[in-house]
Amino acid sequence: MPDLPLVLVGVPTYNRLEKLKKTITYLLNQSYQNIEVIVSDNHSDDSAVALFLDQISKNDSRIQFFLQNENIEIEPNFNFVYQQAKGEYFMWVSDDDALDSDYIEKCVTFLENNKDYVLCSGISKYYDGNGHFLFQEKKIILNNNSPLERMFKYFLQVNKNGVFYGVYRNNLNFENPVQKHPGGDWNHVARTTLLGKVNVLENVFISRSDDGSSASRQRITSRWNAKGIKKIFFETYVAFQVSYFLFNERVLKSRYSTLTRIIIQVILFSLLNCKFLFHFFRIRLN
Repeated sequence: MPDLPLVLVGVPTYNRLEKLKKTITYLLNQSYQNIEVIVSDNHSDDSAVALFLDQISKNDSRIQFFLQNENIEIEPNFNFVYQQAKGEYFMWVSDDDALDSDYIEKCVTFLENNKDYVLCSGISKYYDGNGHFLFQEKKIILNNNSPLERMFKYFLQVNKNGVFYGVYRNNLNFENPVQKHPGGDWNHVARTTLLGKVNVLENVFISRSDDGSSASRQRITSRWNAKGIKKIFFETYVAFQVSYFLFNERVLKSRYSTLTRIIIQVILFSLLNCKFLFHFFRIRLN
């Protein structure tokens, strides 16, 4: 039997020791065993995090960890674990996620059998801070042959963006995939759709918390320090940011002319602005 392809799992973490322990347990108990887990602790206040990582890395050679000398913020920490990636596949897992035991196996199997797909994930289930089930994301299938059709279809369908936590082919050549602006994780998946097809499997799940900085408009605006006019028109601001930074990776800039990129960005801004404003007013009317 040929060796299974290596999957590197990046786990950015900060001050959530007990949840991190559970997430690491889920990863080590995956049916797919050829994984390497890279944990980057973003300068946690709790010294017990470093002690735990040191101990568990000695018990299981598949775990490596890094202790940042200072807090490098969320997006750079996600990029840091990505930049350590080697092998055929890569995925992110948050430090409070729970995965089905065959999550990685089923995603890798799909990608191995479908070479024109570059990302495969399971369906995300969301829970509140007390562990109560809230909702399950709808399945997204981005199998159009046209990269632009896939990208626009993604933006029309995306909600919480659980597909971000799927298994990627590790040959997409991104430099800083999660960039520091509102919707940075959306843009990463959007760029991925421009490079290949994306699938979400119906029979495997990842459980995620909906109690973080993106849980509500108030938390999102606070996360991005939005005040005054910026806070009032935050939806339009986010639509602009996502559109403006869409092609902010060298691997994509070379594929589209400047004029083509501008036209796509203008269309995307209009689409996202309408989508965000519709969502905003629907919540207010309810």
